[in-house]
Parts: sequence; C-alpha cells; structure tokens
Amino acid sequence: MVSRYPNPYLNQQQHENQGAPGSNDVTQNHQAANGVSGVPLAANQAYGQYAYTGQHPQPVYQQDASGAMASTAQPPSASGHDVPQQGYMPPPAGQVDQQPNAYGQGGAAINGAYTQQPGGQQYAQYAQQDMNSMQSLTAQVQNMNMTTAGQPVTAESMQPGMQPGLMPGVQPSMQPGMQPGMQPGMQPGMQPGMQPGMQPGMQPGMQPGMQPAMQGYIEEPTAPTMENAPRPRLESADVLARINDMDIKQPSVASVASSGMLQVDAMGRPIQGGAPQEQRWPATVACPPELYYNTSPRCARLTTNAFPNARSLAKKYGLPLGAVLQPMEDGAQLPVVNFGSGVVRCRRCRSYINFMCKFTQEGREWKCSMCMSMNKPASEYYAALDQNGYRVDVSRRPELFCGSYEVEAPTQYMVRPPMPPMYVFVVEVTPTAISSGLLNAAVAGIRDSLDLLPNSGRTRVGIITFDSSVHFYSFKGENHSELSTIVLPDINEVFLPTLTDRIAIPLHEGMDALKQLLDKLPEMYGAEGGAMASHAAEKSAFGAALIYGQAIVEDTGGKIMAVLCTRPKIGPGLTRDRSDNTALGTDRERHMLSPDSTFYKQKAVDLARVQATVDLIICTPTVGSFLDVATIAPLSKYSGGDLLYNPNFVIARDGHLLVESMKRMLGRETGWEAVMRIRASQGVRCKTFHGRFFLKSTDLLALPSVDPDKTFAVEFDYDDSLLEHTVFCVQIALLYTTSAGERRIRVHTIAIPIVSSVSELFSNADASATASIVARAAAENLKDKRLEDVRKSVSDTAVNTLAVYKQSDMKHQSVLGFLPESLSLYPLYIQGLLKTPLFSRDAFGLFGFRMDDKSALMHYMNVATSATTTVMGYPTILPLYPLQDYPEAGVYTEGENGVVALTLPPAMPAMKACLRSNSAVMIDDGITTIIWVGLDAIAGFSEVLVGAAETDLYSLGGACVYGDSDGEGGRVRAIIRNVRGLKRAGAPLFVVQSGSNLQARVDALMVEDRSGTQMSYVEFLVDLQSKVRRRAGTVKN
Repeated sequence: MVSRYPNPYLNQQQHENQGAPGSNDVTQNHQAANGVSGVPLAANQAYGQYAYTGQHPQPVYQQDASGAMASTAQPPSASGHDVPQQGYMPPPAGQVDQQPNAYGQGGAAINGAYTQQPGGQQYAQYAQQDMNSMQSLTAQVQNMNMTTAGQPVTAESMQPGMQPGLMPGVQPSMQPGMQPGMQPGMQPGMQPGMQPGMQPGMQPGMQPGMQPAMQGYIEEPTAPTMENAPRPRLESADVLARINDMDIKQPSVASVASSGMLQVDAMGRPIQGGAPQEQRWPATVACPPELYYNTSPRCARLTTNAFPNARSLAKKYGLPLGAVLQPMEDGAQLPVVNFGSGVVRCRRCRSYINFMCKFTQEGREWKCSMCMSMNKPASEYYAALDQNGYRVDVSRRPELFCGSYEVEAPTQYMVRPPMPPMYVFVVEVTPTAISSGLLNAAVAGIRDSLDLLPNSGRTRVGIITFDSSVHFYSFKGENHSELSTIVLPDINEVFLPTLTDRIAIPLHEGMDALKQLLDKLPEMYGAEGGAMASHAAEKSAFGAALIYGQAIVEDTGGKIMAVLCTRPKIGPGLTRDRSDNTALGTDRERHMLSPDSTFYKQKAVDLARVQATVDLIICTPTVGSFLDVATIAPLSKYSGGDLLYNPNFVIARDGHLLVESMKRMLGRETGWEAVMRIRASQGVRCKTFHGRFFLKSTDLLALPSVDPDKTFAVEFDYDDSLLEHTVFCVQIALLYTTSAGERRIRVHTIAIPIVSSVSELFSNADASATASIVARAAAENLKDKRLEDVRKSVSDTAVNTLAVYKQSDMKHQSVLGFLPESLSLYPLYIQGLLKTPLFSRDAFGLFGFRMDDKSALMHYMNVATSATTTVMGYPTILPLYPLQDYPEAGVYTEGENGVVALTLPPAMPAMKACLRSNSAVMIDDGITTIIWVGLDAIAGFSEVLVGAAETDLYSLGGACVYGDSDGEGGRVRAIIRNVRGLKRAGAPLFVVQSGSNLQARVDALMVEDRSGTQMSYVEFLVDLQSKVRRRAGTVKN
C-alpha cells in the first residue's frame, strides 16, 4: 500500500540515518566547512544554503544525488529554546515524529505535514488512515494464516460441510495446493484467464516487467513542504532578470505553426539546429527565420502565450486573458521606417503592416494578420517574391521582420503642428514646506533637472509658488534678466496677470535667469526679513495654483509638476479633514479610498483634452498628517502623469533621493500629445484597461505625455463565441511627438497560437503577468467591495483554476502535482500580495500605516510592471554586509558583447531566518527600498558607508546610495543603485535597525513566515492543495 504523501527528499540512507545525532552528511559538511553557524556554505550556492541561530528554524539546503533539495532544519523546542542540531528531517511515510515541529508548537508530524498547521490535521488524518488500513490488512492476513494452516482438520475443528482430511477453505474435488476458485492446471497466485508464466496483473501478450496501461488514475500530489515549495531562482543572473521583467521564455513566432515551437535566442529568433525536424517556420510569416526579431517582453507581456479558441474555454480556464504593456520602455533603439506619402495599413481594420502579414500573388497582395482581409500595396511599396515566397527586399523592411518598429508619421497624423515642450513647476512655500526642507529639495531638483530637459530651442519653462495665495514670476529684458514677482491674493478669481510668454520663457535663452530665481526662492520665503517671508501662510491654495498652471499650458499642452506637503484648505479644490485610520480594513474604508470630490478628476480631464499632464510629488513631513491622496491622486491618473508619494519626509534622509527622483522624472525620454490604440484579432476586443490615461473612446487612450516608466494593462474578451482562425495577434500602436518635434508611430505586434484545450493554456501561462493583472483588478475593487470579499475573490480564482487543471490531463506538472509548471510561482505571488498592507488587515497597525499610504499604494498598483508586482508578492533580499563571501558582488565587469554590467550577490529567501544580527541586507518590495541592519553590524556597516561608527542609522538615507564609489562601501552603493535604477522614479528608502519601531514593517515582508493571522507560505500551499482537491471533485470536465 502506497502512502498518499511520500517524502521524495529522503533517499534510503537518509531514512536509515534519520534522527541519529550527527548522522546527516549535510550537517557534518556544514559544521566542518564553517565551524559555526551563520556563515554561508559557499558564495556561489543556491538560495537557502545558510544556517542561522536564534528562535527560528535553521534550514541548510543541499542537493542530494537525485538533485532534490534536502534540509537539515532543526526546529526550536516547544519552549522556544534552541536545541542541538541533529540532522532533523521529516519522518518517512507512516512514521510519526514526536520531535517539536518547525513552528515550535511541539505537535506530532506525519509525513512532514504538521498537525498544528492549518490543514495539517486533515493531512495527518489521511496519513493515519493509511497506517490504520495497513494494520487492518496485516491483521486479516494473519487471521487467514491460522496455526492450522497446512495441517488436516480434526473432527473437533471441522466446520459445517467439511469433509474429513480437508483443510479450511478447501472444497471437494479440489486438488492439494489448490485454492478456492482455482481451475485444474492453474498455479497458486494465478487468476482465471491467466496462462502459465504470467504474473498477477499481466495481460495476454505482456512480458515480465511490463505494466498494463493505467486508465483514469492520477497519482496523489506531493504534500507541500519547505523543501519542495516553489520559489523564484535566486542566483544573481536570475534576480536581475526578475526585477528587470525579463524572467520569461519569450514566445517564438514559430509557435503559431501547428507542429510546435522552435527553440529561440534572447531576441526570439530560432536557434539553428536546435529544433526537432517536424517543427517548421510558419508559412504565414512575412520573413525568413534568420531575420526575425521578437517584441521584448518588457514592451508587451501576455498572461498566456496561447489563446483559447472559444469563450467557453476561456471561462473554463478562469484566469484573465490580457497583456501588461510598457510601450516606451527604454531598451534597444527601434528601427525607424519611412513609408513616404502614406503609412502601410489594412484598409479594413486600420492595423499596421507587420511580420505576420504574408504577401501573395507575386507580391501584389498581402493578408492582414488582424482581420484576414486582403490588401493591395501601393505601387511604390511593391516588390516581387523570391522562390521561398518572401519579398526580395524583406531584409531592408524592418516592419516585416521586427516585432517592434517606429514609423515617421506624415502630416495627416497631426491635428496641429507639434507643440513645444512646456514645463510649469508649481511649488508649495507654506511654513511647513520651508521648515521641513521640502522647498530646498524641490528647488535643487528643478535646478539640476534644467540641464536634462530637451533644449533645442523649443522648450519653455515657468515657475509658480503658492501658500494661501499664488505667486507668479515674470521675466523680461535681455536674456530675461529682469525679474518681478506678482502676488495674487484673490484666489477665487483666476486670470493671468501678465503675458504667458513672460511667465514661461524659452529655456535656451533663460537658463541663467531661471537658475537665479530658484537660488533665491528659499531665501525669499524662509529667511527672516526675506522679501516674501511676511506673505507665507500655513493654509494651502493648491487648487487655485493648479488652475493658474492650467491657464499657462492651455494653448500648447505640456507638463505641470506640482510639489506639495499640506492638504489644500482654502480656495478651489479645498479638501476636508476626513482622516480616520480606524476605517482601515472596515466597510468604511471604501468611502475613504474614493475621492471626496470630483474637482481634481475634472481638472485632469480638462488638462488631458489640451494635451497637458500633471506629475504630483507629495511629501508629508509630519507623522500622521493627512493630505487626502485619494481625492488629489486622480489629477495624475486621468492626465497620464506620475505620482511620487514620500510620507514622513526628512530632508537629511530623503532630500538627495527626492532630487534624484525629480531628475529621472524630467530627464527620461518623453513622448508628447500621444494616443494609444490596442487591436486584437477578429472576434476579440479589449474589455478593460488599467493605468494612467484618459479614455477618449472604447479603445483609444489619450496620453498627454508618455515615458518608459508608464505601464498599462489590458484584458481581452470575445465578440464571437468561437474563433475561426489559428493565430491570435495583438498590436499596440502609439502615436506621439518626440521632444524634437517629430511625429512618430511606435508599433508592437505579438502573434501566438490559438488552441482548443485547456492543458495548452496552462502549459503557456505566464505567472508574473497574470498576477499583475489580478492584483490591478483587485486594487480597483477595493473602492467598491469589502476587503474580505476582494481577498476571497483572488483566492477563489486560484482555487477554481487549479481545480480545472487537476481535472485536465495535468501536463507539465511542477514538483507539487496540483500546480502546472508555468504557474508554480503564482500561489507564492498571490499569498505575498495578500499579505501587503493593500490587502491585509494584519499589516495596518504594524508600522503606522495610514489611509493616505493605502491610497498611494492603490495608485502604484495600477501602474506596476509585472516585475514590480512579483517583487511586491515576493521581496528581493540581497546581502550587503559583509561582502567577503561574494567577491564579485557590486563589481562592474565587461561581458562578451562589450556591455559593462554589475554583478549582484545571490538573493535570500524571504524569511526572518535570513536576518542575522551580524549582517545588513537590502529588501526591495517593489515600492520601497529598505536597508536592514542587525544590531551587531551597526558599527561595521556605518564604518563601510560613511567612514564612522554611527549608532543611529535612521537618517543615513541617501548615504546608502550616493557617495564614494571605492572600497566595500562603493560596492554596497553600486548594488543599491543598480536595483533602484530598475524601479520607478521616487522609490523611498529607509534604513531600519534591528529591534527599532520599523522592525515590524520588515517582519511583514518576510512572506514565507507567519504574520498575524496570515499563514506561512507552506501552510498556504497546504490549504490551497486541500481546497483544490475538494473543488476538483465538483468540477465537470
């Protein structure tokens, strides 16, 4: 009899040696190599290979001969005290281990499933049933083999109907040695129909050793444990790929062929000689395989690289069908195409020509990849076909072999001549802004960014400040050197006091004048006796300042960057004090997360219509202060702008980081006056959009400005219940104006096969993109549904989908049988996201979480890349100190292609056991950067960073990122800068000392551990497996 839950990580020798002190080879090797715990086994080993001391389990993972990860985790005792390591391993099947379990609860463990865990009791019952069944079967066999077996039955022991000399169970006419039911000639153990030489279970024609085909049987899945729970690969290269949105096997265009998928390189091109002979290049592609370049997954990443052929199949699959888009991602330069007088597009659906548009009729027609209609090329675009059916000029036509390219748009794609880039800075100068240092930091950020703005003679810049009134700065004279300040105390009557040309001046002419003004502002408002010091008032008139900024950009469009730190209290757009942190996680929360008025949303829509956007920089300096982010944030959302939220702003810690964030926001490549349309194959439409934009029509997104940090998502739905074609295509077309005034069309096209089985959908699923869209939708639902209902919806979707997978043929299984390999990390990301303050009631009180914090987190989620979402679900933890065991970490090296890259240290699992008292680590949760320093490492770590043994590291902040690049401190800064450089602009950075009041925030990020009422990762998997098993019993095939 086979146990339902065998432990695959114990080989025979380990089973025999289990429990014997010092018998485990891994423990002995670890102790011999290190002498003490707390030192990595080796610098280049995989994740988890650390031994730690303290009140936590001490896992040491090492591969055995079979490649499985074996653990020597020694749990603490039931009293919480450490116990000597004894090579502790989960017991073999059917053996009950009475040692304290890994959670310090002292419960018995059966097959490694602890009875004290949620769901563990049920698993223990299943295992106990196996043992009871085995004992019962043994008893029956023993009863059958009575002491009288093989001996004639005496008269005293004869049973009714027996004849003298017969043994029990022997019938008349039976020969000696025959058993009941045997026919003459049969041998013991044979069943009717068996031939001599056949063994039980063999069928006619089978040879010894062959097994009959098994039908309708699926082996019970392995129980989740610490050893087999799926985790991201944590080696250096894998960490870099994950946080850079490149942790995906790119879909090859070859996958649209019915014969399968070719092996492809990093650019999506097929590897010559790397594919089976039956796999071929699709005949529907317009280019030969050696020319093809795929669309980068950073530009467009689908939730599954196969598309269901019917609405019913999509419904059965259960997970969202969509894509995460980053159309302006700053990767390699795209080829630019000039079609001349007219852009080559489909006459019917207006999609742009691409690599899936096959030419026929000797080059006189091409077939649209979206609507399948035939088109005739213009005479100037005609080219003959070669013997393979490709255009003879295909190698000179990037649009026919590149998944992504740009088109020089002709004049018919312009509503008006390209407008000059316009930047208007709106800065708060209330006493709070001055005393907190925010004004100084904002002025420094603007000043340093002026040199980064496009400056070809077209760019214009203006500055407005505000407190309880609005202040303009007018420039005139030669080189705009004559400055005058205009104060408008009447904030309810909006009019520009002077010409726009004097407020927003040409950058190339007024650079020096603008810098001189910026240098004066802190002195004008902050110093005693300053020119504007008497005008400073605490009440903020931000709404009025915004209206004046709108008046400046009314005719040209552009960007308004607003810096504020207090709640608007007077004039247009004032907000009321409705702060109530007790509403977090309650039914009242929905109203607090929704805007209190429509003023700022309406302003955003008005600005978007004139091609203007608003970037919001919100820095609240006072702990507990309320600014009403939920009401003001729609200003950036619906105008396509950015939101940078930095609570508890401290100039010494956050000032330098704010300056660098502003420089990134203003210095990155920007597209102006943009619109984006997403097209899908015939029969499929775009259902839902996520991101920051103004929706002009059902499928047209207005983006007054767009940049590499802007991310969007789209979900698809069906117009037709059944798709007739075999290829699904998605095309993203972005029409925008460059800062140099050129009108461009950026085109991204992806083609994937249409499939008819749910197993093929599971085989091609993308866990990261799926988690991103699920999280976005869940965040949006927080404004309309109860928190518990949102959490349940996310969990139920996973359960229902995995139940469908369990009912399918279960191809491409992960180690845990109930998970497909492609979605093996999906439960990890989901349970991690459900532990974030956005979706967890437990996290609210851990570190002073406030309603403004949650509102900002909702807006961040709405624009998160796939990489950001997965890091929010499973934070990246990198060692920073000491680095002796990682000699290459933090060092730049030149690769084979000449690219200089930084080597990161291997990451650590998100467990508290990783936080050793003599170390410092970097924790990236997708939104915030945390530098955690153990108590015994404070002096050494501060010495490395700033050259002095500090005792209070909380205010270090920017010193962790900016400073000397030499020595170990330079390597530490390089690692932090490299990771932060791949994140959005403005990510806050905190230095947390072990045991400080922010320790609870760090503990909440250790998603593999229990936190409050939230299960650990293994417990979550156990519970999920149980629910999937129950749900699968009710799912119809």
